[in-house]
Amino acid sequence: MKNIILSALFLFSISSASIISGTIRDKKTGEPLPYANIVIAETDIGTASDINGYYIIPLVEPGSYILKVMMIGYAVSDNNILVENNHIRLDIELTPQLIDVDEVKVSAERMRFERKVDISRVNITNRDIRRAPAFVEADLFRTLQLLPSVSSSNDFNAALIVRGGSPDENLILLDGTEIYNPYHIGGVFSTFNADMISDSEFLAGGFPANYGGRLSSVLNITAREGDS
Repeated sequence: MKNIILSALFLFSISSASIISGTIRDKKTGEPLPYANIVIAETDIGTASDINGYYIIPLVEPGSYILKVMMIGYAVSDNNILVENNHIRLDIELTPQLIDVDEVKVSAERMRFERKVDISRVNITNRDIRRAPAFVEADLFRTLQLLPSVSSSNDFNAALIVRGGSPDENLILLDGTEIYNPYHIGGVFSTFNADMISDSEFLAGGFPANYGGRLSSVLNITAREGDS
């Protein structure tokens, strides 16, 4: 008997409650506004419009209320409603409103830094050539093949393979003049006699732009000055 009474009271409360529903639209364009907030002022009752702008608030007790509709970019709409055990249809149009904000200044400072590229530079003197292990006689190219970035195709070839590149990708200069075929005796030795070399500069990467035209390396040889 007690359960029947509770059920009856529950059904009576539902039957006495009302439903508020409607559509939220833009006043200028008439387009539905999704995700607008609809709340009954001074209560915890509220909802949001769906993607079609439709909203529904069920189980509203009879009484006089203020229905507030809020959405970013629109003026707040306050609507007085009187709920009397009926289904209330309330379509609301929101007026677009610009949002005034204080001026925002964004500033940034560019990071100042210099990117330095270390040049793989090796200076080889005449003395270095003579002190290096030699095949038959002292040879500049054989000395260069002892460097980590340089290799040869075999023990009987003096051609320089720098960082895996082809020998023709090396720029060979003698006192600023380019030497195109710096080998003799079938490529076993370089064409430069160790006695005529003062010093040499070898660059295996990152060489300046004035040495353009080659991919692997630059070898700049300075000859010794003559007696007369």
